Amino acid sequence: DGAPVEQDARKIWRLFASHYPLFRGTPTRTWLDHAFATVFGIEERLTPESADRLFDRINVDTSRVEHIRDKVEIVEGDFTNEADTSAAVKGVDVVYHLISTTLPATSNQNPAYDVETNVVGTLRMLDAARASGVKKIVYASSGGTIYGPAKTNPIPEDHPTDPYSSYGVQKLTIEKYLAIYGRLHGLKWVSLRPSNPYGERQDPA
Repeated sequence: DGAPVEQDARKIWRLFASHYPLFRGTPTRTWLDHAFATVFGIEERLTPESADRLFDRINVDTSRVEHIRDKVEIVEGDFTNEADTSAAVKGVDVVYHLISTTLPATSNQNPAYDVETNVVGTLRMLDAARASGVKKIVYASSGGTIYGPAKTNPIPEDHPTDPYSSYGVQKLTIEKYLAIYGRLHGLKWVSLRPSNPYGERQDPA
C-alpha cells in the first residue's frame, strides 16, 4: 500500500536480506540487503539508539561490513531454511526483502530451483513474518526483467509485464503474492522495481 511505518521513541528492528541479508532493528524491526546497505550508505543510518541485526549466509565473507560490525548483530543462516527464516524475522517490525538466489542470465537453466528457493522461500518468510507480527514488507522486485521487451521508452511503471526469464517471472509472482497477503491478512507492503544499483563498496564481480 506504500504507507510508511512511523518510527516512535522505541528502537526499530529492520531486517536487511539478500544473498547477504542485513537485519537492522529496534523494537520496531525491519529487513534489508547487505549489498544494498553498503552500496546505498544505509549503514550511515545505524545509530546507537537502534538495535541492528545482520542476517547473512553461513560462512559468507563479511569484510564489506567490517566498518559497521560494532553496530549490528551478525546472524548466519539460510533463507531456504524455515527455522532460520522464522528466527530471523522474530520481533521484527519491517522486512526489507532483497533476497534472490538466482540471476536473470542463468535462471532459465533451472526454473524449478528458481521457484523453490525464491517463491516458496518468500511464502514461508511471509508466513513467519505474519506470525511474528511484522507490520510491513518492502520488496525489491526488478526494474527490467518483469517487463520484457520494451514497447515504449522510457518504460513506465504500468508497462505490460511479459518477462522472458524465470527470474522475472518469480519476481512478478512474489509481487502478486504480496498483494494476496495484503488482502487476506492485512499485511502492509510495497514493491520496488530498481534498476542495477551501484556505489561505494559494491562487489566489482
